[in-house]
Amino acid sequence: MKFTRDNLKKYGIYAGVSTSLLCGAYIAGNIFSSANSVARQEARVHEELTNRINAEVQQELYYKTMEIEVQKAQRVVDALNSEVEFVLLTETGSNILKHDRDGNWLTNAEIQLNLEYTAIWTLPSTKVAFVADQDGAVVVQYNPANIGIKSIDVVHHVVSTDKQWFGDAYTPQETAALVDIARDDIYNQVSSDLSYRHEAQANFENFIIKFAQNLGVSKVYFEAREF
Repeated sequence: MKFTRDNLKKYGIYAGVSTSLLCGAYIAGNIFSSANSVARQEARVHEELTNRINAEVQQELYYKTMEIEVQKAQRVVDALNSEVEFVLLTETGSNILKHDRDGNWLTNAEIQLNLEYTAIWTLPSTKVAFVADQDGAVVVQYNPANIGIKSIDVVHHVVSTDKQWFGDAYTPQETAALVDIARDDIYNQVSSDLSYRHEAQANFENFIIKFAQNLGVSKVYFEAREF
């Protein structure tokens, strides 16, 4: 093909148009790529900002929740600290006490006491520490060994006596003294039975847990502590 002046002009025009189109496409591509990069950067910044705001909101909500939980725990502690003592167990039972004067068949006298009693187990509040923890829990510090019998009450007793011809009958004062002796025996028997102490300890801890739950506190921890 011969390149005439007209062909060259036409070819030059085509070449110029093609080059212009290529340049335009390149520039447009760069602009599009730059726009996408800016959009991605803006999206990333927006996501980071959103995440940071959400984290701050969650943290603030956590602090507010903990503040409320600690206030609830403190109400439990204040209420429990107002107690003088905790009555943990009331145990009823019976006992028999026999006594005789060691006389002979003419002068001897015998007595039998059938007693019904109530043993009361308590824990003094001075032997317990209640703490409102920073996570909203109530911490109870005490030593189970401080749970003990406050009293042994003889609620009823039946006296039966027998004496020989020349035996001396038991006086009311002697009978009362024997009731006191029986009460001491009951105390020793009951206090040496560890099952009562364990039951009293379980009653104490269950009472504290339920008391705290009624005031909106679900976390209660028990720690051993010497007083």
